[in-house]
Amino acid sequence: MKDRSLYDLPRWLLAIGPIVILAVVFGFLYFTSPFGDLSGVEEAGTLEVLWVVTIIGAIAGIIPVAIGMLWFPFIRELDLRYIHGFMALAAGVLAFIAVEMTEDVVEHAGNTATPAFALGVALVGAVGTFVVMYVLSQWRQRTMVASEKTGIEIAYLIAIALGLHSIGEGLGIGVSYVQGDAATLTLLVLAFVMHNVMEGPTVVAAIARDTSTPPLRHFAAIGVIAGGP
Repeated sequence: MKDRSLYDLPRWLLAIGPIVILAVVFGFLYFTSPFGDLSGVEEAGTLEVLWVVTIIGAIAGIIPVAIGMLWFPFIRELDLRYIHGFMALAAGVLAFIAVEMTEDVVEHAGNTATPAFALGVALVGAVGTFVVMYVLSQWRQRTMVASEKTGIEIAYLIAIALGLHSIGEGLGIGVSYVQGDAATLTLLVLAFVMHNVMEGPTVVAAIARDTSTPPLRHFAAIGVIAGGP
């Protein structure tokens, strides 16, 4: 993404290009039903199941996030107030994830034999996670203050939160595959592709405010972290 020719392309192409790619991927999955007959999944070995689920997870998670990240050149050229709008979207996504995970914790804790203990463990885990992330964030900010690369730091934090959020999606896909339910599996993959594609611009919006473009390895790592789980 260091190639300046990307920014020389028409703005409408930078805006529409990822949508076209998403439509092609979505159409391929919808019309070809690549997962086929899963009736023989019960006879498959553990390594085979893990391999297939990993491939399916990449299709549903990593690929749509990568497609969404293709909006980076378009977002980079936007006015600062629009970039702030994307950052607000990122904050909204994180807030939604926090509320959703809290609801899941309360629901599952209520189904245990000792709800109070389960809620206490969840609370300690949540507070501990926040403290660890805050300490690491402050440490990274102090060590990187000279280069002012705070955008990539924020992008990684957002990607980690999105990755934790995606674990539930991966479990849903895995269960559908193991049960041999091809229809539900296809439906889940299509739904997650549409859902996860918006995680791409949410992440790269944090990088868009930096004066220099990070190396491609950072974009690859962020995409895997956000969509891989």
